[in-house]
Amino acid sequence: MKGKVYLVGAGPGDAGLLTCRGKELLERCQVVVYDRLASNQLLELVPKDCKKIDVGKRVGNHPYLQSEINEILVREAKDGYFVVRLKGGDSFVFGRGGEEIQRLIEEQIPYEVIPGITSAIAVPEWAGIPVTHRGISQSFHVITGHTADDKEGMSEDIRKLARLNGTLIFLMGIGNLSKIVGELQIGGMDENIEVAIIENGTLPNQRVTKGNLKSIVHVAKERKVEAPAILLVGNVAGLNFEGDRDHQKKGVSVGVVGTNHMFSKMKQCIKKMDGKVIQIGTTKIISIECPEWDTFCQDVRTKEHSDFKGKRWVAFTSSNGVELFFSRLIEAQIDRRMLSELRFAVIGEGTGNKLKEYGYYADFMPSVFSGECFGEELSNILNPEDRVYLPRAIGGSRELVDKLLARTKRIIDMGIYDLSLNMELSDSMNKINECDYLAFFNSSTVHDFMEQLEDKSILEQVKIAALGMKTMQAFNEWGVTGQILSKGCQVDELCKKIREDYK
Repeated sequence: MKGKVYLVGAGPGDAGLLTCRGKELLERCQVVVYDRLASNQLLELVPKDCKKIDVGKRVGNHPYLQSEINEILVREAKDGYFVVRLKGGDSFVFGRGGEEIQRLIEEQIPYEVIPGITSAIAVPEWAGIPVTHRGISQSFHVITGHTADDKEGMSEDIRKLARLNGTLIFLMGIGNLSKIVGELQIGGMDENIEVAIIENGTLPNQRVTKGNLKSIVHVAKERKVEAPAILLVGNVAGLNFEGDRDHQKKGVSVGVVGTNHMFSKMKQCIKKMDGKVIQIGTTKIISIECPEWDTFCQDVRTKEHSDFKGKRWVAFTSSNGVELFFSRLIEAQIDRRMLSELRFAVIGEGTGNKLKEYGYYADFMPSVFSGECFGEELSNILNPEDRVYLPRAIGGSRELVDKLLARTKRIIDMGIYDLSLNMELSDSMNKINECDYLAFFNSSTVHDFMEQLEDKSILEQVKIAALGMKTMQAFNEWGVTGQILSKGCQVDELCKKIREDYK
């Protein structure tokens, strides 16, 4: 049974500029094959079980040839899936959508094309520049700047365009800016004609650089203009009809570097502020070998050693620890009824709620949800004979262990999991450009993030929101200061700090 492929134009960038039909198809699709998108909010529309295939080309990195993308569409459709091919702008405006359709036709695979708003018109319009205007320009011409250095005579074509009275719109041409301007001048274009470059069109971090044909190369270099950007040549560039765009001025934009669970919690909190949350990098939880875990399992199975007279506590410092603890119990084939003599301590409400999901209620929770208070108050109720197990991430805070050791020497620190950050660098850099804040929840993710981040100067344009002292200290080790700090361990508290700072 053959499926069907829908070529959906994603629009110029802002997620709100997707067509209603495009949104409807994304919400129903089984597979989405997508390019590099200006707004990754579109991928949040797809069902949870949707298969996502990233085939986007980036500067210097083309993971898939066009022929390979064609075969992916054929393969998924032949497997009977409802496939959305999501392409930036419009599929037929330098989007190579026609080539993909030709391949589908060869395989007799049903398809449908859903137009998208092309950036060639929408981006200038969003910046307040009409591509035509009575008395200034009665036509417009869209040119790809990628072929400006092509051996097939693109230079000659640009010179011919210089003699037209209409607006010239170059897509993907910033890398060839000097060549394009030079060829237009050779073609006889007036060097005083207005020029505009629009970076990150329709996004909150959109930036417009204006000049004339004589000055624009110098001005662009001075302002460090970078792709993605559109080059517009014509006197309409001197107009400014931008108006007031309320929907982009509401709320704060927070990038999250953490687990999917943390992303969901932040999303709920920031939504109350009329803001948006962007997932910059995803932290995966990796279960690791732990000799102390074997000690714990032996203790539970025998219930009580001959030399043991105190209480046995399991102290959780995160929801991740709770999840890994119970999943490893299943792997070890330990019946939960064997846990009847254990007492549970949790660092805060979030961890306590996660414990409740497994049918257990915390015997202890600190008055202030922080690692420092957790250690101090738990140690106050311990007896010297008590034993405390700490199932947590490897490399956890030594301060907590030291506070507990002051009361009992029977502390077993169990590093049962590690965190691994997965971050697509080029996409992440674009996403960071959209953010007011970046939120981090643990020190190991900070170190992973900083090691993977090639251009650390990008952090100068955002504020860092750190959950806990150790997370903040990790940034200090990298020389990054001026963070917003939540000393507690609750996401709600961190969001409150962001809200106060944003106001």
